[in-house]
Amino acid sequence: MKTFTYLQIAKFTISVSSAEDHKVFIADGYLPFVIDKPLNNDIVIVVHPQIPASLINTENILYKAMIGSNDFWIICKYNKGYKFIIYKQEKPNEIQQIALVDEGFTKWEVYMYPQENKKTGLSELEALQYPLGPLILYYLTVNHEAIMIHASGIFDGEKGRIFSGFSGVGKSTMAQLWKNAGSILINDDRLIIRRINNQYHFFNTPMFYADEPKSALLTHLYLPYHSAENKYNLISGSRAVARLLAYCIQHGYNKAHMQHHLSFLTTLCSQLPVAELGVVPTPNIISFIKEYDV
Repeated sequence: MKTFTYLQIAKFTISVSSAEDHKVFIADGYLPFVIDKPLNNDIVIVVHPQIPASLINTENILYKAMIGSNDFWIICKYNKGYKFIIYKQEKPNEIQQIALVDEGFTKWEVYMYPQENKKTGLSELEALQYPLGPLILYYLTVNHEAIMIHASGIFDGEKGRIFSGFSGVGKSTMAQLWKNAGSILINDDRLIIRRINNQYHFFNTPMFYADEPKSALLTHLYLPYHSAENKYNLISGSRAVARLLAYCIQHGYNKAHMQHHLSFLTTLCSQLPVAELGVVPTPNIISFIKEYDV
C-alpha cells in the first residue's frame, strides 16, 4: 500500500511518498518535523525504486558542485524543468539519486535504488538523503519570501539573533556562549529566514542529528570575525546586502533566483540592523552585544 509522510519545515509543508510498494525511510534528523496530514502541501516528493538508464546522461548542464576533482551533484535542464544527478560521496562517479522537478520546483520525482535498513532489515527508500534534502529545501525558498543561509541563531527570550559567515569565523562558538548563558539555540549551521506578516522569522532545518523544530522572531544580524578586542560596526545598504548574500546558499545559474535573493536581502537590511562584529570568544561578548542592541 502506498504510504505518505508529511513534514513541516520552516512552516513549509512537504509530502513524501513512494511510487510503488516500498517503505519510505525518514532519517533521524527529519523525524521531529513529521506532522499529521496537512490541508495543503508546498511541495510533493515521489520516490521511485529504480534509476532509469535514460536519465543518466548529463546533457544541458546548468550547474555543477564538486568535491575535489569529483562531481558531487549536477543540475541539468530537462524538458521544461530540471534534472538533478546526485553522486555518492564515498564512491565518486556512482549515482546515488536522480531527481526530476518541474519548472516551479513543486513536484519532485526521485529515482534511487532501495537500501537495506540495518536496524529493521527492510528494503527502504530515503528520498531526502543528503545532499538532496537540503537542495529541495533551497529550491523551496526561491519561490517564497525566504532564504537559506549559513548561520547560527539564538533566542534569549526577548531577541532573536543570527551570526552568519563562512566556516571558522566563530558562528558555533558564539551560539554555544549564548546557549551556556541560557539562550535557546535555534541552529548553529543552516537556517531558513522567512518574511511572514511583514516580520522576519528564522527556523532551524533538519540536520544529521535529531532536533525539535525551532524558530524565533529575528531582530538582529551579525557578521562575526576573530579580533583582539570586541568591536561593533553597524553597516547598511548595499554593503550589508553584499555581505549577507555571500553567506546565503545560492546557485548562480538562474537570474530570477539571484534577483530573489537580492530583493529579499535589500528589504531585510532596510528593516533590521546588520553589524560587523569583532569577537573575543569569552562570555563578555554577550554583555558587549547587549550594550549596542537597545
